[in-house]
Amino acid sequence: MPVHEKRNGRAHLIQHMRKKKMTKNQVDELVQDLVKCRAAHDLSREDVAREMKVSASTIYKWEKGRSSPTGLSRTAVEQFLKRHR
Repeated sequence: MPVHEKRNGRAHLIQHMRKKKMTKNQVDELVQDLVKCRAAHDLSREDVAREMKVSASTIYKWEKGRSSPTGLSRTAVEQFLKRHR
């Protein structure tokens, strides 16, 4: 993929993040959808983390409510769910 396409893709993600403000409840629902999706497809935290380019411990913290996905991570969760629905 050419460099300018990568930049444009990232710019698109950043614009998407800025437009879409989510409440805490919406973020919690997003994480619960991730948990359900992971279980439905028999994916480990490591599998999900690898695809979203975060650590497995990050996925664990989201699932346990110790932290929440923000910014590009939240967008990565949304895209992951779209690919696996």
